[in-house]
Amino acid sequence: IEVGEIRGEVIDHTLLATTLEEFGTGPHAYMPTGRTVVLPNSMFLTSAVRNQTALREYTYHRFAVTLDPAPNVGHAKDTTHEIVHRHYAPLRDHALQANAVVEHRTRTDLPDPEPLVRLRTSDLGKLRVEVTLFCPSQMAEQLESEITYEILSALHVAQAKPEAAEGAAITEAE
Repeated sequence: IEVGEIRGEVIDHTLLATTLEEFGTGPHAYMPTGRTVVLPNSMFLTSAVRNQTALREYTYHRFAVTLDPAPNVGHAKDTTHEIVHRHYAPLRDHALQANAVVEHRTRTDLPDPEPLVRLRTSDLGKLRVEVTLFCPSQMAEQLESEITYEILSALHVAQAKPEAAEGAAITEAE
């Protein structure tokens, strides 16, 4: 559950308090911190409570990769789309099944479990690749790390190649 700014797994519940195994925030949202938090049950009356058990072991994981300097937009879109889908391919069938089970159990229509890749700009005008994955919670950070590394590596190499070609052209002209 998430109560206000506190996020964790319920490990004990009494008449007066609820004890959570605390999870991190931001990029560590799916990792226990090793701490426990005891919340007075009155917090459930005064704070927003998000029950995240409907998805069970799956989550919609969102992350962004900011690219600076901005690469060729067309190449960036094609490259990131291919990288994300390649990393997601081994999880796809199980994610589709898990999504269908959750929809049936909760009688809700969840977003499509296919990965979503969008190109946007940051508040500072930098190009951002935003990725949303429906994936196992315990794999979310690993997927984010692997995808981010590969996107940055692939686009860095693509940016370096034109510079090398320009350098070669200058050398030949001399």
